[in-house]
Amino acid sequence: MAGTCDGTVWIVETKGRKELDLTQKLARLKQYCADATAAEEHGPRYDFVFVD
Repeated sequence: MAGTCDGTVWIVETKGRKELDLTQKLARLKQYCADATAAEEHGPRYDFVFVD
């Protein structure tokens, strides 16, 4: 994870091999970011980037 000056916490997801369930994993990560952001009213925003 890495934070930025605007308060966003970025989760960098990397993959080095082909995975059959990648779509489900990315959907879960997207939901995690939404849940983590909503958990605190004035907390950081969570987002992710996928690096293949």
